[in-house]
Amino acid sequence: MRILISSDIHANILACEALAKIYAREKCDLHITLGDAVDLGPWPKETLEFIKREKTVYLKGNHEEYNCSIGLGPELKKSIGKSEAEHYRWAKEQIGIDNVRYIEKLPYKYHIEIGKYNLYFQHFFLENGIISEYNVFEYGIDGLDLDRVFGIEPKKNNVIFFGHLHKAFVTEKINTYISVGSAGCDGKYSKGKLANIIEIDKNGYTIKTIELDWDTRAVISEIEKRNMPDRNAIEEYFFNSANAPA
Repeated sequence: MRILISSDIHANILACEALAKIYAREKCDLHITLGDAVDLGPWPKETLEFIKREKTVYLKGNHEEYNCSIGLGPELKKSIGKSEAEHYRWAKEQIGIDNVRYIEKLPYKYHIEIGKYNLYFQHFFLENGIISEYNVFEYGIDGLDLDRVFGIEPKKNNVIFFGHLHKAFVTEKINTYISVGSAGCDGKYSKGKLANIIEIDKNGYTIKTIELDWDTRAVISEIEKRNMPDRNAIEEYFFNSANAPA
């Protein structure tokens, strides 16, 4: 079985199109996207509609929470600025009520058992029933006990895929934890335009990191065209044209 795993598309339809090409080229059997497909980018509704058409396994991230009845978490409410709040309101208006209802029903977790292997998928760990508001950009995760916070019993053949951090790495203890990076962002808070493919059967697995091909400048151009709230900060931190090739 060959599974394409993406995360943090962030309302970037160009990333969706790139992922669809990879899915076809690599002859994948399944695409799982680990949440945060909405907000930040200029195409919130188009991105959601694309994911629904592709019949992707779509999991809830914190940005999906912001756009359904859960809303902003308590820590974010304390620190959010006016411009950022306006952006979240704008994105929810763009998405429309039908997609808000769709987001509401998304699961947080997905699990596949293949032979002796257990594959777990989620955006990030949960606290008090919502995505943790632990500040990963400020503190990193080196000090976190991943087995404890994810709540998955340590076993040699457990593999946990997650997003949220916008950078890719592997941490192997007893469980193996794989941060897949961001498919849809490329700024100060994001390292690369990335997705993973796992090829697995009952005897073993291999994981390949894929770099996506989409135009950062085209995203920024659309952000400006749509006069998107909080666009200056979003462009700097999540769609930085300085990272784009000349």
